[in-house]
Amino acid sequence: MPINSTSLLSSSGIWLDIDLSFAIILAMLFVLMVILNKLVFQPFLTDMDERDSKTVKAREDAQSLKRKAAELKQRHEQLQAKQLGEAYDVRKELRVSGLKDKENSISSAKEESNKILSKAQADIDAQFEKARDEALTQVESIALEISHKLVGRAF
Repeated sequence: MPINSTSLLSSSGIWLDIDLSFAIILAMLFVLMVILNKLVFQPFLTDMDERDSKTVKAREDAQSLKRKAAELKQRHEQLQAKQLGEAYDVRKELRVSGLKDKENSISSAKEESNKILSKAQADIDAQFEKARDEALTQVESIALEISHKLVGRAF
C-alpha cells in the first residue's frame, strides 16, 4: 500500500486507493481543461458565435432585400401602368389629331377639286357660248345655202 493513502471498500467489492497521485492527476486534468478551454474551446465557441451572428445578420439582410425588392417591383408595376395609361392617352390624341388632319386634308382637297370643277365648268360654258355664237352666225348662211340647193335659186 502506498504512503498517505486510504483504502475504501465499495459495495461491489472493489478497492479504491486515494493517494497523492490522485491529486496530481486531478491537478493535471484541471490544468489541461484550463489550457484546452483557453486554446481550443473558447476560440471555437467564439467562432461559432460569430458565424451564428453573421448567419442571423445575413438572413435579416436577405429579408430586408426581399421586402425592398417587393416594394420596388410594386412601384415599377405602378409606374408601368401609369406610363401605359399615358401612352394610350397620347395614342388616342395622335389618332384624333390624325383624323382631324385627314378631315382637313379631305375638305381642302374637296374645295380644290370643286374650284377646279367650277373653273372647268366655266370654261365649258364659255366654249359652249362661243360655239353657239359661231353657230348662230353661221345659221343664216347655212340656211341660204340649203335653200339654194333645194330650190335651185338664191333668195
